[in-house]
Amino acid sequence: MGISHSSTVYDQDAHCVTLHTARVGRTRANIERHARVCFTVMEMGRLLPAEEALEFRVEYAGATIFGEADIISDEREAERALQMLLEKYAPQLRPGRDYRPPIAEELRRASAIPHRY
Repeated sequence: MGISHSSTVYDQDAHCVTLHTARVGRTRANIERHARVCFTVMEMGRLLPAEEALEFRVEYAGATIFGEADIISDEREAERALQMLLEKYAPQLRPGRDYRPPIAEELRRASAIPHRY
């Protein structure tokens, strides 16, 4: 199964990509049915125009990884994964200063899925 998702973070210590998704939905249902997945990430660079339309090119960097995904069930691990996502997308904000850290009930409303490879 391929996964397309934007809320992701790379956990270098655990050697995995973690994604945040809804508790109910296609991504979670697919992972519950079959843990073997692939995950692709890509970043687009400059457009390289040409005199002919079919000769236009684009610079990009990307990687595809293969492995297994599972649902985080441990509350501490889920909180850690969410904090890593917050630090990636809002590094200027701090828990306890700029927002209230999530409580257990809130952590149960979403899924964090580590993809180990």
